Amino acid sequence: MRSEDALQYFYTSVQALDSHRRFVLNPTSHDSYDVPKFNSEISACLETLKALRKIKNEPFLKRGEQVEFELTSADGKNYKFEIKLEDDFRLLQESGEGSVISKGMVNYWVSENGTKRDLQHKQDSLKKMYECCYNKSDKTKNADFWEEIIISSTGEKLKTAKIF
Repeated sequence: MRSEDALQYFYTSVQALDSHRRFVLNPTSHDSYDVPKFNSEISACLETLKALRKIKNEPFLKRGEQVEFELTSADGKNYKFEIKLEDDFRLLQESGEGSVISKGMVNYWVSENGTKRDLQHKQDSLKKMYECCYNKSDKTKNADFWEEIIISSTGEKLKTAKIF
């Protein structure tokens, strides 16, 4: 399963669980206790819970931390992306699959040849953000965001800081 698929699977499962919480686990939403219907709803809820339990979900990057990466455009301009995390980011992994970082809100600045531009605000995954910028670059850097995004305070690559 691709990492984007794994992340989407996680978000879909969480949404399904919320739906179960509102309807199945809410006793006031059942005007009659039709046992077979109620049992199938409970079974679906349990399956969702089992699927979510298979996903490792660990804290990774905390709100307020900064990460960064640099790329060069095809016309030779150097760009530095400084990203301040406005949410806690979590590391998710389905057993036997690669790790993904949750989406979150970020503030970021882009410096072009050393000149810092205006603050920008976005909700996205770090991977998607890096890939979008990488696709516009001269592609001399590694395409793998784990290798190129650096935690500003430690100088450590995301790949090195990954806990599983």
